[in-house]
Amino acid sequence: MGKNDKETLKVWKMMNEWVYEGFESTYNLLGVSFDKNYYESQTYLLGKDIIKDGLNNNIFYKKMIHLSG
Repeated sequence: MGKNDKETLKVWKMMNEWVYEGFESTYNLLGVSFDKNYYESQTYLLGKDIIKDGLNNNIFYKKMIHLSG
């Protein structure tokens, strides 16, 4: 982020509120509820560590694809 970090963060928070309000509205219409919500910003580092461990222990592997163009 640049010199307008506060404004950028304000807009980001506002947009996230809209998204989660929309999710809640849709889930309510469908009769769906959750015991707990997990947000990407709170869990992605854990997932990244799990993938690293899996790669290091040969549980996972990287598949390379080549795009022609």
